Amino acid sequence: MKFEDSVADQAVVVCVEGRVDASNATLFEGHCKRQMTDHQRRSLVLDMSKVEYLSSAGLRAILSLGKQTQAGGGKLVLCGLSGVVREIFAISGFLNLFPVADTLLRAVGLAMDAAPPSRPRTPRA
Repeated sequence: MKFEDSVADQAVVVCVEGRVDASNATLFEGHCKRQMTDHQRRSLVLDMSKVEYLSSAGLRAILSLGKQTQAGGGKLVLCGLSGVVREIFAISGFLNLFPVADTLLRAVGLAMDAAPPSRPRTPRA
């Protein structure tokens, strides 16, 4: 499994490549949490377009990440779901738990919907 990470406004974007299964689900979850902490972001976009397989352990990691983002006032958004991976999300009911976007750009936009509007700072006297 490989990761390619970036930051888009208030969201961390993690592009995952390979299999997410019992042998690496904890690594996957820890990596995503670390990226959010390191970059001080509340929302997470998971680009799953290069994921070949996702086990129940992977689903459990995604559910945990979703709970963490929601508790912090953010959002977990999925994109790039296709083939077997999309079928796994559909069968498990996860398509109803998280926003899903067809493109990375749209996913980042959905993640931004969770961010509160920025307030102008008023100077202190």
